[in-house]
Amino acid sequence: MDPRNPYSQSVGYTGLLYSQHESVNDGNSPYESFPSGSSQIPQFSFQQSKTVESDSQTETTGVGEEEIRPEGVKAAKAKRNGSGKSVDYYTTVLELRKVDLDRKEKLQKLAILDTLLARTQPLSEAEEAAKNKLLAEYI
Repeated sequence: MDPRNPYSQSVGYTGLLYSQHESVNDGNSPYESFPSGSSQIPQFSFQQSKTVESDSQTETTGVGEEEIRPEGVKAAKAKRNGSGKSVDYYTTVLELRKVDLDRKEKLQKLAILDTLLARTQPLSEAEEAAKNKLLAEYI
């Protein structure tokens, strides 16, 4: 490693960058003919098209004219899908959910009853009361 140039033999990403940086400054740069202070820097094709479009828009639109714009994507989707879901749809979904919840609750109670009936050791007073209540409800 050269003590005068700490980046000459450094290992890693920064050493690679510095070694490439020195080789770029040797006069092989394609942008060498355009000094940094020059106002004659050529524009890329995408920059030219943007300036042309903005110029044409400012010339064609007047103060009193209304521009007719095409329908937006969101508006087109909303139009295609309708104005929204009806109340009947929501009531149907609500009824189905209630039925589903009732069935789940019944399954849970039957599972509790099954575990209480399967026990071989004597039940406590609360467990006996729950077992009798569930038996009366479902049998």
